[in-house]
Amino acid sequence: GRVTKSLLLSTRVNALFWAQVVLATEKGTNKQMAIKMIDKNHIKKEKKTQYAVTEKDILTKCNNKFIIKLHYAFQDDTYLCTSFPYL
Repeated sequence: GRVTKSLLLSTRVNALFWAQVVLATEKGTNKQMAIKMIDKNHIKKEKKTQYAVTEKDILTKCNNKFIIKLHYAFQDDTYLCTSFPYL
């Protein structure tokens, strides 16, 4: 799989034409999580930057048993990424 500084990305769980969800394993802890990867070019082209920022902000602040908990968010040159528990 693809490797980031702290994650090993492996199996694709779901995909759309502008985003994908992959299973990742955190190096050092072997903790598994789901990473939602949104293509930055799509976000820019469709002028949806504010929607992506709002989604991250809501998930960061939200504490509700019916909404999945956001571990953290990060980005690289190609993707905006959000990390969630792998259920």
